[in-house]
Amino acid sequence: MKIKAKALEKYSEKENALKEEIEMEFNGIISEFKAPSKKQLLDNLSTNNQELEKIKKDIELNIEGLNGGISKLKKCNNMNGTETLIITDSYIYNPDNNHNIMHKCETRIMERQAQISTQNGGDILELGFGMHISADFIQSNPNITSHTIIEIHPQQYERALEWAKDKPNVEIILGDWMDILPLENRKFDGILFDTDTDGNLPFFMNKVKPNCKEGTLLSFYAYYRHDPGLIPETIYFTDEEVALWPDSWKTHKLFQNNKYVIWHTTFNGINFSGTNNNII
Repeated sequence: MKIKAKALEKYSEKENALKEEIEMEFNGIISEFKAPSKKQLLDNLSTNNQELEKIKKDIELNIEGLNGGISKLKKCNNMNGTETLIITDSYIYNPDNNHNIMHKCETRIMERQAQISTQNGGDILELGFGMHISADFIQSNPNITSHTIIEIHPQQYERALEWAKDKPNVEIILGDWMDILPLENRKFDGILFDTDTDGNLPFFMNKVKPNCKEGTLLSFYAYYRHDPGLIPETIYFTDEEVALWPDSWKTHKLFQNNKYVIWHTTFNGINFSGTNNNII
């Protein structure tokens, strides 16, 4: 009986081992059956490559469109410092292209921009000296520490130097902000951007990021393309105010219906954002 029992035990062990071997082989066959064939893999790869090519073409088209837009912007009447300027107490005019650069009717716009850019106090960066309307408003805030102005036109630069003689906290820099920014070892609490029809405008926020701290406030006189990080603010004018505007302002598309829109944003430490905006 013992011999028979041992024989049965060995048979059972062999049977179980054989079952396991058959099961493993069967599972392997099933796995191989379920796995995609080489042809399927190549077909999938070809399809994926086609999709990638399509995505690549879409990206190339988008880049082409972006470059076209940038090219158009660069054809704007960018001030480069060689223009003839006629400067009076009421306006700045470029006779070379019959272009009104600035007018005193913009005073309330400049005032609001200065209020935004100096809300934090501290160190202020201003792009464009103009008729020093916004610069005067910036200087009227007792909480500012320093006031840096970048001006591209030599004639305007000389006027800015004269204006700043009795203002020890002012620094005037001559040149194109595209070449000057970012400034080394400088952080600003507020920035006011008001250059004339600037084709490089889309590059400004990336250029100035290294000079910003968390909470830096940035105000644009005008912004010519959509950016979700910017918040619009409308300034309304009375009929009496509009009556004093030059004809070119009355018919300008940005000054329609007795109103004008400025734009502002806040630096959150990484990007400029229109959310959690604390502008008063």
